[in-house]
Amino acid sequence: MFIISKRLTAFIALSTLFQLGFSNLAHADVGITFNGFANLGLTYSSNDDLLFRRSILNDGHSGFSVKPDSILGLQTSLRFSKNLDAVGQVILQDRQSSAFTNFLELAFFRYQFNRHWLVKAGRFSTNAYLFTDSRHVSYSFNWARAPIDMYSPAGAVGTLNGIQVEYVTSIDWGTLKVSGALGETKFSDPEVTRFEVDYNNMQIFSAELSRFNWRVQLAHVRADLENVSFDGVEQIKQLDNFVPPVLTPFINELQANILGTGQTISFTSIGGTYSTGDYELVAEHGFYQSDWSLGLASAFSYISLAKTFANLTGFITYSEVDRRKAIQVIDEAAAEQALPAPLLAQLGLITDPLRQKASLNSADQQSFIAGVRWDLAVKWAAKIQLNHVRVTDGSIGLFLLEGSGSRSAGNHVNILNLSLSTTF
Repeated sequence: MFIISKRLTAFIALSTLFQLGFSNLAHADVGITFNGFANLGLTYSSNDDLLFRRSILNDGHSGFSVKPDSILGLQTSLRFSKNLDAVGQVILQDRQSSAFTNFLELAFFRYQFNRHWLVKAGRFSTNAYLFTDSRHVSYSFNWARAPIDMYSPAGAVGTLNGIQVEYVTSIDWGTLKVSGALGETKFSDPEVTRFEVDYNNMQIFSAELSRFNWRVQLAHVRADLENVSFDGVEQIKQLDNFVPPVLTPFINELQANILGTGQTISFTSIGGTYSTGDYELVAEHGFYQSDWSLGLASAFSYISLAKTFANLTGFITYSEVDRRKAIQVIDEAAAEQALPAPLLAQLGLITDPLRQKASLNSADQQSFIAGVRWDLAVKWAAKIQLNHVRVTDGSIGLFLLEGSGSRSAGNHVNILNLSLSTTF
């Protein structure tokens, strides 16, 4: 919905003033640079119930729209010395919420000790995926967007507020880059779904090995869940005060599974790219481990093959999200054995709506993707891409459910995109 907050407007205005103020000093080693990227996309999504969005933080749309795949990124870099610089980046896109942190992608200081070691402090990318840093820069890859089955959830943990240490060195096989980070982040959508959760004590390790025609990356993320909030959360916290004592153990189990406080989540990924001649192969797999009912364990994968013909590149991709656990908010088998039918029915009145909510938060889908990229000029590319998505029954996948909550349009979604992307 491209809502620009006052703080975001102020940031853009300030960036413009800096650019104007220092334009006459461009050759005086001031160390200020401005750059960015843009993608203008026309998207058609065929399902009126499952609304397409490229990130779980974004709004959803059906039919024709320019909002889902249109993005403008603005970045400012300020160098204070040979070793110290600062980077700020805002990205204007179709977020559900106008909270400033949903538009602020980067804001960090970086100190380069030597050619091997550097440290970052502030808000930076988590390096949890192959294309974490460039996932919004459509010009940097062949797709119209990075595969949503893998990268839509990255909106929740794609950035981190904290500190990162990175080491880079050359070895016989190529270039090795290892990094570790510690901090916290927050998933926040207070205006629309009113869902928020803090990821505290987040620890990230990543290792990348690359050479001129290939790159392999391994990453691991873990974090503690805190302060889960959504409409009705206070009633859930008080449920054990309003049920018969015999139901209390099951209600306490439900509270722990829904609120998730103190639980630990982890995400491990491995991916790589390889190119030879006119061919390029890209593949990535990630496994998310969690017992939290609103974010159950899932596996994320894709594999993509591209071939270049002069200035045209054709590609095909298969990607999927595979839910790995059955959706339960209590141990239903234990409840059936321990409770008589009237109490079991009373418990079901409480648990059934929450199980449905958990189901809607658990993605399970497969995507078949084909498209063509046309490099029509330096730093300009036009693309056409078709996604055919199959959403598993009992899930809405990574889509947004239309307001009425009906599913009359079925479980298949076709998404056609025509786009023009650039960097500047």
